[in-house]
Amino acid sequence: MILKIRLLLITAQLRQLEIFRALNHQGNVAITLTNLGNTLIDMEKYEEARNVLQEALVLKERLYGVDSKDIIHTLNRLSKAQRLLGQLEDARGHAERALR
Repeated sequence: MILKIRLLLITAQLRQLEIFRALNHQGNVAITLTNLGNTLIDMEKYEEARNVLQEALVLKERLYGVDSKDIIHTLNRLSKAQRLLGQLEDARGHAERALR
């Protein structure tokens, strides 16, 4: 049941991405990418989550700046995905950056 719900959630998030990209709503694209990354982590799809969260981070940094508090959640989630992939140095770097 939970897997089915998560698959539906991913389908909805991918559709949202399609719509927000078509409308050029970059802030909503970044938020949706972060949400999709969270869902992928929950599904233990860590490599996919890392890739999506890296894309979200690049977009948020461009939109809000590299020192913005608006990127903290994405940094934390990216750090978690990297930690779960065994990429401990990268994970530590993003976690420390989120704490600044």
